[in-house]
Amino acid sequence: AENGLLFKSGQAIETLQGVNTIVFDKTGTITEGKPQVTDIHLLSTKNREQVLQLAASSEQFSEHPLAQALLQAAQTEKIDLLPASNFQALSGRGLSVTIAEQTIYLGNERLMREQGIDVSKGRVVAETFAHQAKTPVFLASQQELLAVIAIADKVKETSRQAVQVLQT
Repeated sequence: AENGLLFKSGQAIETLQGVNTIVFDKTGTITEGKPQVTDIHLLSTKNREQVLQLAASSEQFSEHPLAQALLQAAQTEKIDLLPASNFQALSGRGLSVTIAEQTIYLGNERLMREQGIDVSKGRVVAETFAHQAKTPVFLASQQELLAVIAIADKVKETSRQAVQVLQT
């Protein structure tokens, strides 16, 4: 109780000696719970500001945690959002939205494949982001891949020490 842990029974404590794996929901548990845009890898003639504007404008109706990272990045860089319509959240894949009479897709590689968008020129950078514990997000307009955006959540200062203690 002193450390904020309560055990239901003595048997629960005894069972812990056989535990060799603990799984955490990382968002907000071992991380700060504040995802941020860390990288924007351009793959078209659009510049960084245009890509961030399209991505943030696409997310203005979304409730997804990663949406806040894109909206915050646009706000920090004083980028105005564009009017968007026909917003569709595509569960587990991303979203589609209409901006300036163009269909915008923002999401994972699976969404891009489903829409027939070639991701080959962004796959290596997406894999690199993923290996760096960043979430790669693909941005496409119509059938053209525009960018791969990396979003990551910082690990809490106390998490490293907590994990080390659990490993001993």
